[in-house]
Amino acid sequence: MEKVRHTPRNVSVDVAVIGAGPAGATASAALAGAGLKVALLHRDGVRAGAAEETLVPAARRVLERSGALECVEKLGFHGRALHASVWSEPVLRVRDEREQERGFQVERRAFDAALRERATQAGAQLVEVGQVGIDDRGHEVRARTADAGEFVFEARAIIVATGRATPDSLARLATVVELPATLALSTTLSVQHALAQTNAIEAVREGWLWWLPLADGRVELTLFCDREEERSVGREALWAAALGGAVGPARDVQARVERGTLATARLRASSAPVLVCGDASCALDPLSSQGLETALASAQHAAHCARSVVEGRSELGFAALERRAWDARLWYAHRRQTVEFLRSERRFVDAPFWRARQALESTPPH
Repeated sequence: MEKVRHTPRNVSVDVAVIGAGPAGATASAALAGAGLKVALLHRDGVRAGAAEETLVPAARRVLERSGALECVEKLGFHGRALHASVWSEPVLRVRDEREQERGFQVERRAFDAALRERATQAGAQLVEVGQVGIDDRGHEVRARTADAGEFVFEARAIIVATGRATPDSLARLATVVELPATLALSTTLSVQHALAQTNAIEAVREGWLWWLPLADGRVELTLFCDREEERSVGREALWAAALGGAVGPARDVQARVERGTLATARLRASSAPVLVCGDASCALDPLSSQGLETALASAQHAAHCARSVVEGRSELGFAALERRAWDARLWYAHRRQTVEFLRSERRFVDAPFWRARQALESTPPH
């Protein structure tokens, strides 16, 4: 993949896309494929979260529309046959999915790299950057490139797709609404276990566990817990209690927490004249297994909005409003589904994680 390291100090493009993860790369491929001049600004090594992610079978439609299905199939990212759950009662239920119902499981580094390759093949200019900033008018991105040069990308439209950890200051982001603060505590295991190749979720008093077999034969185990309880009880104590109370494959696993990342579902909006997409604006609860699918879909919508601005069919401010409205509709729909599913677990109603989430209204006014 050719990466631009020496560019003019001032670069004029139709669209500047900040962030080259799934959302940014997908939007760039769509725009460059339509003949627009696109700069895709990439900061390597900043991705956090799970090493692999799952996609439900229905995600095939979004993968096809976004052009990502070819990458998924070429890399062999197919879902596991065995799925297990412990929910609403202390019984482990295992099911063997038919091939057409298995969905997908993608290794993020390889998947992200394949999407960036697709974007550059479509004509997008990939630029490795460090720090970036956006002017108040939403038409310039100031960036320091990997070789310490400073450049200004002048654009008709700017797309911000820098993920869940996007600082509010980058695009004047503010949280509109969010679910209770959730922390993902994870470790990676090498195990000999009858269910080592089974994708499993389990509700425990401290939150819920995700047992995810990886392509290299190991397992990633994650506890999604209440952030305030973790602060009060202590990380290792909460982790040990969750594993000790499990009845599924995580029961009594002897391992320490390796990392913790925020995983709160939240909707954010930008007051800047930019188009924000992916987890930067609409981060879903991980329980949905639709975060990656949503990022791809929102990227397509962001590309549509940006193209309408460049081609003179829409004003930038109106396009930004349209982008925010799309995210809001999706976030609230997922919120309702998540709350309803969380309420179906009634064994731990007095526990902090479950009490905070089951007190939520299914359809809040907005």
